[in-house]
Amino acid sequence: GAVVDAAPAVAPLRIATLGWELAAPAAALAATPSVEVAPEATLDELEKRLARGGSDAQGADVAVLPLPSFVVAYEHLSALKLQAFLVTGFSHGREEVHAPAGALLKAPPGADEVKIVSGGSESANVLALFSVDLLGVASSRIRLVTAEADVKAAAFAGVVKGTTDTRKLAFSTADASRLVPIVAIAPKAVIDAREKDLQEWSKAWLDGLDAVAKDVPGISRKLAAKANVPL
Repeated sequence: GAVVDAAPAVAPLRIATLGWELAAPAAALAATPSVEVAPEATLDELEKRLARGGSDAQGADVAVLPLPSFVVAYEHLSALKLQAFLVTGFSHGREEVHAPAGALLKAPPGADEVKIVSGGSESANVLALFSVDLLGVASSRIRLVTAEADVKAAAFAGVVKGTTDTRKLAFSTADASRLVPIVAIAPKAVIDAREKDLQEWSKAWLDGLDAVAKDVPGISRKLAAKANVPL
């Protein structure tokens, strides 16, 4: 009989997330060869996956990350023409502003610099800048600092939840619950070439988010055990 050539295997859609928390919807989906998810601890590592592309086992077609981090990645990877194609939700408590008691009740007097400790994350910096903007502090007075001496003297700090800091927690994105969107992004070439795949993945990912909201402890256990998760 005639020999029928097998259809070429379709490359899996490779997803990179900035942190394990943003990979949680994957734990609500059955493990499937059509999707692979790779959580990364840093934006630099996530950018490396995007730069390699989804055809590389160590690369990514899509990234899920906070909008402020996307802005930075867009500048670093301008040749890829990255585009946001889905808002998956909003950051809720990952970013915090720390400050001395009463510091956010009124603007610091005078015209001196207002120092904000930077380095927690792009989103934490945005939250801290938002807080001093609400106080009416002119942008010309604001300076993001990382040097140890400046860090000790700074009144405000944008930090990631769980980070040790001598200042007190003032508020977080749990309070400013619509300030930091979480977006899915991809190079324009991927969006053009895999539109149907991205539509199907988007629906499944949003369904996964709903499942996470209904069973946080169960999803956390699945992630920790990597049970039936396409990681």
